[in-house]
Amino acid sequence: MALKVIKKSKVKGDKEFEELMMQEIQTLEMLDHPHIVRVHEILEDDKNIYMALELIEHGNLLEVLSQMQENGTPFNERDVANIIYQILLAINYIHTSGVVHRDLKLENIMIDIEESLDGQTNVICKVTDFGFACLLDPRRARSLSIGTPLYMAPDVLNKMYDNKADIWSLGVIAYILLTGKPPFDGKDDDELFKQIRYGILDLEGLNKYHEEGEDAKDFIKKCLNRNAKARWTA
Repeated sequence: MALKVIKKSKVKGDKEFEELMMQEIQTLEMLDHPHIVRVHEILEDDKNIYMALELIEHGNLLEVLSQMQENGTPFNERDVANIIYQILLAINYIHTSGVVHRDLKLENIMIDIEESLDGQTNVICKVTDFGFACLLDPRRARSLSIGTPLYMAPDVLNKMYDNKADIWSLGVIAYILLTGKPPFDGKDDDELFKQIRYGILDLEGLNKYHEEGEDAKDFIKKCLNRNAKARWTA
């Protein structure tokens, strides 16, 4: 079991962060899915809020990817498809529950290893860190740009987005897993956000994964959809 401690003093007086903290607690209490890190119990005292979480010993997806790159054994398309499929199951459940995660990234995907009865090793992905998650009112878009810059959808930058922003973030995750590098390489946030808004990325690095078709490239294009009008508003 892992213990997450939130110091109340760090958010006291900041209405925005107090709201985010309460949203995370409420979200974690309502979610229960095999591809989401389980919350066993939430307690609090005058100083802290304590979250007893499912312990995942093998680290997050960024750590696993870095180790594989060091060993010279990058993910193949089949590996990435399995990872993305599991994350999609979690996202579908989250969105069906009326929640948008708003901070999907490699660091927030935990990796667990399970041994099956036939001796095979199964990689299990679990989404974690709902600190930026919120309940999404379907009647209006969110008006707060929040998340990790590299994974932000253009909709988020324009402060007009819904739960589909999580799908964009998943496209960024898939791109990194397949190529070993991020889809956007801005030197600072201003340049990065410009590239995100106008879809300035190179898909050629994906060609090596599928010689007879366009599976990987098509998936990235669908996630990083250039046809969504709101996304390409400067």
